Amino acid sequence: MLFWKVVKGADEKWFERDYGNGMNQQMVDYFEGIEINMEKSIRNTTLLHSFIAGFCNTVTYVAANKIFSSFMTGNIVLFAFDLATKVDKDSWVKLLTLPVFILAVMLGAWLANQNKNKNKNKNKLLLTEGFLLLLCGSTDILMRICSLNNNFIFYFLTMMIVVAMGLQNASGKIFSKETYGPTTMMTGNTDQAAIDLGQLFLSDFSNRGIRSNFKKQKLILGGFFTGCISGAVAAKQAGLGAVVFPGVMLLFFVWNAVPAKDNLKRQ
Repeated sequence: MLFWKVVKGADEKWFERDYGNGMNQQMVDYFEGIEINMEKSIRNTTLLHSFIAGFCNTVTYVAANKIFSSFMTGNIVLFAFDLATKVDKDSWVKLLTLPVFILAVMLGAWLANQNKNKNKNKNKLLLTEGFLLLLCGSTDILMRICSLNNNFIFYFLTMMIVVAMGLQNASGKIFSKETYGPTTMMTGNTDQAAIDLGQLFLSDFSNRGIRSNFKKQKLILGGFFTGCISGAVAAKQAGLGAVVFPGVMLLFFVWNAVPAKDNLKRQ
């Protein structure tokens, strides 16, 4: 049944002409190649998205007065802490991130359903995120060069980074099969990694399925952790302008991405 679904999305006439109704080694190799390419694409997408999420969260926390760009739970907790200690404009900006993030996810859902081609919708979503990060970072760098200090523009740029992370979060939810798991929030991934690790100990590390799942969780957590460290260093040097880097990375990745359906076309 699975084989038929794959063939049905490819050039059925070509298979009938060359192979008839049978399945030989060349066909097996062909589909194994497709599976390897798809797995590589998912791995690269997961690593990139988790890195960008960690990078952007740390940049806004370091450079924008302890504001998270995708951890809405963290912003609410920090807002509550400010209420208990001191309340200033930064406190209300933290609270503002919640409706902005929600609207961004709604926008992402709209972009993801523009037409029937899911791959184009996904790329459009990620391109929008990449351009937003690039524009925000470039604007902040220009403001620094011109010695322009405007709080409204500064917080507007911060909110646009929140929008970019909302778009990535929407992409992860709608196109969930494109990554190993959520890339903007690590609580669930950490829980799953801990569960997998415990089951591995109980099975003497002999369960291949659990080993595979644990490796996927390590990839997400490792990418996010690396992004956090990189974002902290970059933010200390360049402020919000550091988000130019993940913006360029994302645009380059989408530009060079090969649509999954193209793997089914005969070269």
